[in-house]
Amino acid sequence: LSLSVARPPGRLPLYAAAVGPKALTQAGRMFDGVLLSLMAAKPHFETALRLVRQGALEAGRPAPVVVASVPIRIDDGDGSGLVQAKELVGHLMCRWAQTASLRSLFTREGVLDEDHFHALVERLRSGEPSQDVIPDALALAHCAAGSVPEVAKQILAIASTGIGAVSLEFGPLTSEADVYRALTQLTDQLRAAATTPVPVTVS
Repeated sequence: LSLSVARPPGRLPLYAAAVGPKALTQAGRMFDGVLLSLMAAKPHFETALRLVRQGALEAGRPAPVVVASVPIRIDDGDGSGLVQAKELVGHLMCRWAQTASLRSLFTREGVLDEDHFHALVERLRSGEPSQDVIPDALALAHCAAGSVPEVAKQILAIASTGIGAVSLEFGPLTSEADVYRALTQLTDQLRAAATTPVPVTVS
């Protein structure tokens, strides 16, 4: 296994993915960037930034770039983006319910208490549709959804926490033309509204 570029210009920056407190602090001590988990909400962003910066300070090095991984579901104003967001959030709540560090993204560092989380998971597992079970506010806490201007506003709110960059996951948009069109519209909105640049990558 080798790099396709034999001699990268300058030092190659190293990024680490981290979720739990110890991993976030250690990533701050050792790496150039930290990738946060998909489904993180504002409370987790704030906690992660504090722990990463704490680790960097303890190591006497500059704070790494912290990257938020944000699923986005864009629609034309018909509400379908919110429905898709609820489906994604419901799916991952059920999938991650037994993993404490991932469940905490919805509970301790999200917007639910444990009892409410498990009550919603029970309803989903019994077959109720996500759009009936997942409240709008819960879906939007974990997924940017709606029209392009609405999604841009939500991304800027994430950036306002001090996050250094945002990685976008487009979900159902699979064709290159659709992703390019959505990304172009979104970038225009972000440039028009942002007071400082928000680096964006696409996954």
